[in-house]
Amino acid sequence: MAKQNYIVFPNPTVGGMVNLLMELEIRVGLAALSNRTLVSANKFPVGPQPDDADYARERSATMLDLFDIPVKHIGLSKFKKLACDSVLELPWKGDCATLACFMYPSADAHDEYTRQQFKHQRMYQWEFPADKSHQAWVASSVGRTFSNYSHFFLAPDNVRVKLRKTIAKIQPKYCYQKFAQKVVKSLGDYNAIHIRLGDFKDWWIECPTPEDILANIETIIPKDEVLVICTDNSQDEGFFSKIIAEYPKAIFIDEFLVKEFADDLAQLPFNDATVIALLTQMIAVESKVFFGTLFSTFTGAIHRRRLLKNSDEKMLFVFNPFGADKTLMENGEFIPVREGAFSWNRFDYPIPPEARAYSWFREWPEAAS
Repeated sequence: MAKQNYIVFPNPTVGGMVNLLMELEIRVGLAALSNRTLVSANKFPVGPQPDDADYARERSATMLDLFDIPVKHIGLSKFKKLACDSVLELPWKGDCATLACFMYPSADAHDEYTRQQFKHQRMYQWEFPADKSHQAWVASSVGRTFSNYSHFFLAPDNVRVKLRKTIAKIQPKYCYQKFAQKVVKSLGDYNAIHIRLGDFKDWWIECPTPEDILANIETIIPKDEVLVICTDNSQDEGFFSKIIAEYPKAIFIDEFLVKEFADDLAQLPFNDATVIALLTQMIAVESKVFFGTLFSTFTGAIHRRRLLKNSDEKMLFVFNPFGADKTLMENGEFIPVREGAFSWNRFDYPIPPEARAYSWFREWPEAAS
């Protein structure tokens, strides 16, 4: 029997579902490209949500309870029982993927201009060791693998295609897909928007106003069609009243699922707030038109899945938090203002480098290229 090789991430992942999904995607991508078994410190537990008390939650769902992944994987406890012939500590600098990019390979795949354009504001560059003989590669210095994979991996075309296909195979378990398709069928034709408010009220990101949102969506989304509203604050009647007045067929999808599909939810292995968020994403992906919120990884995950279905899909946003005098936006779409090898080189986003936001604040068209 051939000896099994491993790539090990001993540090646990902590956070909400989409952030953990992004971490998982980077780890899966690195395992697939290195042809090694993925080892992680835990089974990717999803952090409690603020409204979990409203749902049944006997234990925390893990990412592996919710998603199938397309690489071999084992837990750290099982790995520690193995007798590895040799172990190599990966010399990667930067405790988070937001500080780094991965070059495959760095030496001759791309010219210096392309590498620098891809690297953009990042300090470090990760790559696989030239010596492949060690049975286990351990990324002890990496605290988080948090990043959109489109912004992290620079690879030749054939490798990039393999990577895209691998990432696309990280899919919700069949029971959740089946549930979402039942809801989609019940809704018929519909459009969707994601409006994140929650922590934006206390963070440095500007919150949209109802007027901002309506000005962006009403020229594209017909007012006589069903509008699925995805939000973390559906109880804010004062905020949403103006939008509902303009879109009388609007529904809050979380409330709709709990009210109209209570029996179906009860039959799922997990039906807590994380599952509601997962179902919401899958439903938004199938909408005719979708507008999301900048600086939301939840929106980014929806944009990604829509892109993988149709690489020409526009990534639309409900508002411009920077203001028209700083960043160009038209009908919900940000407008490139310069030339550049990659999308993030072409836009003018006034984000300080220390925020490290380019890796996560939006998805990029490169996710489907």
